Amino acid sequence: FHISADEGVRFAINGALLVDNWNENGPVNLEKSVPLIAGDKNEIELELRNSSGGASARVEWSSPSTPRALVPEDHLFPVMPARLNPSALDRHFKIPPGLVLRDGGFVASTILRASETQVKVAGELGKIPFSAVQVARIICQPLSVSLASKIKPGRSGVLLVNGDFVEGEFRSLDTNKVEFSSVLFGRRTYDFKREVLVVALRDGRPETWNYELQLSDQTRLFVSNIRVSPGGITLLDSAFSQQTLPSSLVIQLKRHTDKTSFAEAAGLN
Repeated sequence: FHISADEGVRFAINGALLVDNWNENGPVNLEKSVPLIAGDKNEIELELRNSSGGASARVEWSSPSTPRALVPEDHLFPVMPARLNPSALDRHFKIPPGLVLRDGGFVASTILRASETQVKVAGELGKIPFSAVQVARIICQPLSVSLASKIKPGRSGVLLVNGDFVEGEFRSLDTNKVEFSSVLFGRRTYDFKREVLVVALRDGRPETWNYELQLSDQTRLFVSNIRVSPGGITLLDSAFSQQTLPSSLVIQLKRHTDKTSFAEAAGLN
C-alpha cells in the first residue's frame, strides 16, 4: 500500500495499524506491505489530520502482478458500524446525557424540554426541533451499562435512579420534572434532575443512511445526504432541519454508499 497525505495520517488493515504518522506537519509518502488473500474482504481504515488549509490523502496499491494504482472503486465496500448498544459497551462506560435516536444515532446534549411531539436540546444542535417519533431514549443523567440493561425491548416508561423501571406513556419533560401516565399509578411526576435516569419512548429501528458524522462531544449522526462547504457540513435531511455544523466540531465523517462520493457532496464534480 502506498499512502500519500499532506499532514498527519494513520492507516490500518483489519485493525492492525500499519502507518502511524499522526503528528506530521508536512507531506508524507509511505509504503507498507501486508500479506492478503485474493478474494477475501479486509477492513481498511484511513485517518487524516488537518490543522490548516486544504486536506488531501491518497491510497494506492501494488503487487507483483498489479501495477501501482488507486485501489479500484469496485473493490471498496461500505462497512456498517455498530449501532449504539449499551450491552456491547465496556462495563465502565457511561452514556452521557442526550438523545438516543431510533436510527441508532446519538445526540450528546442537555435536554431542555420535551413533549409528546417534540424534543429540544441545548448546544450546537439546539436549533433542530427533534420530532419525538425520531427519539428512542432520552438520557437525563450519565447511564451505566448495567442500569441500561434494565430497559427491556418493547417497553416504554421511566428508569429511575434507584434502578426501578415504571412502565407508562410519556407526557412531558422540562428542567424540573418528567410527567408520565401509567395504568397502575395514573399520572405521575418525577424530579428530572434527582430521580430520572432515562425516559424510554420506543425501540430503535435501523434506517438507510449514506453518511455517519461523529462530533467532538460524542454525538453520532446518520444522515441521508450532506453538503460540504467552507462554512461547514450541512445535513441535507429533514430530520435535522438542514442544519450546518462547523467543520471544527466534526472529528470523523464516514461514507456508506457507492452512489455519492465526497467530491460530489462538496460540489467538486
